[in-house]
Amino acid sequence: MPADPEVVNRPLHPQDTMMPMMSLDALQWNWGEVYAITGAAGHWLAQRRDNGRTLTASAPDELRTLIIQDYAVQPVAPDAACGGTGR
Repeated sequence: MPADPEVVNRPLHPQDTMMPMMSLDALQWNWGEVYAITGAAGHWLAQRRDNGRTLTASAPDELRTLIIQDYAVQPVAPDAACGGTGR
């Protein structure tokens, strides 16, 4: 399950978009249990750990928005977040 919703829903700091590693770390910290997240130089990717659906974006804040929308529509099953099948 993601971290505290207040933290997850807070906008990224301006320096996060200038420093991709900080943005990647923030996304992985908040969403890494339920999405496998990678990103660099205009190509950001999050793959659900339950069904493998892949989200792509050109910026970390865009990927964060896609993750939030995806999770709101279909939360990742708790057992999938722990390496289970999600079924």
